[in-house]
Amino acid sequence: MLRSVARGGFVALCATAVLQGQGMGASDYEGASRVQFGIGGGAIVPRTRARFQEVLTGATGQAFLLVRFAPGLPALRIGADYSRMTFGDPVAGATGSIYGTTRSQFGGIMSVRFELSQGPVRPYLLAGLGAFSIRDEIEVRGSLAGGSAISTTDFGLDGGGGIAFRLGRITGFVETRIQNVYTKEGFINTKSIQAFPVTFGLIF
Repeated sequence: MLRSVARGGFVALCATAVLQGQGMGASDYEGASRVQFGIGGGAIVPRTRARFQEVLTGATGQAFLLVRFAPGLPALRIGADYSRMTFGDPVAGATGSIYGTTRSQFGGIMSVRFELSQGPVRPYLLAGLGAFSIRDEIEVRGSLAGGSAISTTDFGLDGGGGIAFRLGRITGFVETRIQNVYTKEGFINTKSIQAFPVTFGLIF
């Protein structure tokens, strides 16, 4: 369900970007401040090999500074992400208890943004590194134990691409990324935790 919503939103915003961009020149971007503030939000889905594959809800938000050094050079993006995912339907255990799993993820990320073309609609690529704090909680209702949690903080990679487009005096964007956190803990039976955020937002 979340994948369908994300794909539909991505297509719709790409079409909006093209329509908004008609009649605007590259000069609309040249007057932008060297330091801009961006916010965004959307859906996030864990990638394959997760023990809890069925995501009931998955939401993500981000805030960042975009620093442009000089025309023609990549921009530096410094930001923070927060995501929260609920895995699977609650399951009844042998003792009658009900189990549910929730993951919270907070990351501080520094990326380089490469713009692929000039003009009112600009596709771009992102490549960066980050530190991620991940907390997996198993909630147990109907038991004295009350549940358990596993927390880990590790480094990871964050990369992807998107499209930026002018909306009057501000800039809109839609982007997709892959986050790969290298860890030996968590509920994923691999040496990394992977997630796929799709976000939409504005840059001021």
